[in-house]
Parts: sequence; structure tokens; C-alpha cells
Amino acid sequence: MTAHILLVEDDVKLCRFMESELGLEGYRVTVAHDGITGLNLALESQPDLVILDWMLPSLEGVEVCRRLRSLGHKVPIVLLTARDELSDRVIGLEAGATDFVVKPFNIEEIFARIATYLSLV
Repeated sequence: MTAHILLVEDDVKLCRFMESELGLEGYRVTVAHDGITGLNLALESQPDLVILDWMLPSLEGVEVCRRLRSLGHKVPIVLLTARDELSDRVIGLEAGATDFVVKPFNIEEIFARIATYLSLV
């Protein structure tokens, strides 16, 4: 069965690139461009993994992460952000993120992290 990835990213150009690359790797991808839509899709579609931007309209990614965890969801969450301070990493991990990737990133790194987390589920 094909793994389902929820991609929540408000940068349309980056989102299209990632959606295309993930699709080429064989993943089924659902996209949201804001936090509230991302949270609702995560709850409704039960993805195998979530790639979640930190800075999103309507609800920050770190808050989406907190809410998913508070509802008992164990889905792996890879938090994307341009924020690279140690305190930001701690905030993201304390919110329940499985991993933290700093922008700009190499898509191969994302693929490796996805493969690792999907093998654990």
C-alpha cells in the first residue's frame, strides 16, 4: 500500500515542488496551505506522515502539532522551518514533532527522514 503524506506548506512554489517530488517517489500526497486546513485534514484523512511548516496562516504549525498530540495522534510529524535556534528546536520537539528540518533543505534529506519514520510505523 502506498504511504499517504500530508504536506502543510503555505509557500505555493515550495509546496508544488515537494508535492511533485514526493509523488515521483511513489507517495500519495494531500496538500494544505494553512494550519486549520492542515489540522482538519490530519484528523480526517489519517495520513501516515505529516510534513508541517512552522509558519502558517490561521494556525502555526507548532500549534497544529500540539493539538494533534493532545488528541492522541501518534503520526510522525516532520516540522519544517527557517528558524534555526536551539530554542526553536526545543519548542518544536516539546510540541510533539518527531523531527525538525531547517529550510533550505535538500529533498534527498526529506526522503531519507520519511523512509526512516515510515519504517517505524
